[in-house]
Amino acid sequence: MAEHTLRGMRHDHRGVFGIDLGRLTLPIAGAVVVFLAFKLYTRLVGRGHQAPLTAPEDVIQRLPKDVRLQVRNGTADAAAVAAAVPHGTAAAVAGAARMLRNAGEAEELIDTLRKTKYDSDNADHEALLERLWAALKPGVTRKARKTDEWEDLGFQGKDPATDFRGNGVLGLANLVYFAENHGEAARRMLAEAAWTPERAETMVWYGLALCGINLTSDATALMKSGGLDTHFAADVQPLAADPTANPTVATHSQFYSTLLLSYHTLWLEHQPSVMEHQSFLTTHVLPANTAEKIQKA
Repeated sequence: MAEHTLRGMRHDHRGVFGIDLGRLTLPIAGAVVVFLAFKLYTRLVGRGHQAPLTAPEDVIQRLPKDVRLQVRNGTADAAAVAAAVPHGTAAAVAGAARMLRNAGEAEELIDTLRKTKYDSDNADHEALLERLWAALKPGVTRKARKTDEWEDLGFQGKDPATDFRGNGVLGLANLVYFAENHGEAARRMLAEAAWTPERAETMVWYGLALCGINLTSDATALMKSGGLDTHFAADVQPLAADPTANPTVATHSQFYSTLLLSYHTLWLEHQPSVMEHQSFLTTHVLPANTAEKIQKA
């Protein structure tokens, strides 16, 4: 009797609810195998059959940085783009290569203007400087070409020409673009940040012109990072007497203006001293204005 009971327990696969576990196990295992096989199949198919990219901008966004820089400087061409992004259409790949090469030529043009020294004997340079004065001090006549009145704009001395040494005519072109296209904001910033005897005690002031010239370097670094390549994708036009009319310089100046406006907003909020300019740039302004963030703005 006891042996019969044990044999029954050994061979009876029914649970406490009368479900035949033996019959249930095989269908469940089969379903699990089918599910896993389906997941693996869809993953492999997804990798091998990506949707084609039809926009050059999308191809550029997926390019490895080294390939992007090689195409920009002319050491690689559309074939390298196609190899790096095989699911881009032929038109998108060709467009991406052309846009990147244009961006490289734009960088060369900006470097040329940056390396062009301000020349007080150059009538075009002097005319550009006069436009800056007119935009920031409308209706005000200076006493002379060299005067301490330039310090009211944020230059260091009587002759602004000496302050453009680091960024050449590009530094002046950026300032003129900003003053003429953001005139009201520029004049407000000039008043809010200018040196006064009261601000001298706390050192909380900055020279707009000098700060702007320094930010030209940062705008150029953003451009060279490659993160803004699609914005410099138009065919590059040669420089003329008025650099602010050049489309490439205008685009560079737009990003420059974003930096300068952001600098002033953050300066008002944090009130750093004039001696903390560089560290304030590093810790507050530049992190708030990366290429990725500017792209999304």
